[in-house]
Amino acid sequence: MASRHVAGLFFILIIIAISLANASAYVGDIIEQSLEFLGGIITVLVLIGLFGVWRDIKIFKEKEFKLIGLSYPVLIICETIYPVIEYSEQRFPEYWWGSHLLELLFSLYVLSIFISKKRKA
Repeated sequence: MASRHVAGLFFILIIIAISLANASAYVGDIIEQSLEFLGGIITVLVLIGLFGVWRDIKIFKEKEFKLIGLSYPVLIICETIYPVIEYSEQRFPEYWWGSHLLELLFSLYVLSIFISKKRKA
């Protein structure tokens, strides 16, 4: 039982360390770095959830799947909208909008997988 808790602690510490490293290397203000930090955490959780769905392993509870699935597109929207507001004097190129749109569509598809897929008990 103790090794299970230690494994969970290491899991959380590693995710936080990787996300902090990415956020501190990101060039931007504190809000952009915070979004980058949250993005790292949510991305890892999304990958774990997708692995669980793929292998038919119950990794998260249904509510956790929904929370992770909903957090992903909300984060993508925040990552898209904040720079537009912060740097409103600049013009954003077409490919920037296109890449964010594709990322949003992908996140919505992941959300639909997390919500609709029934996992075994």
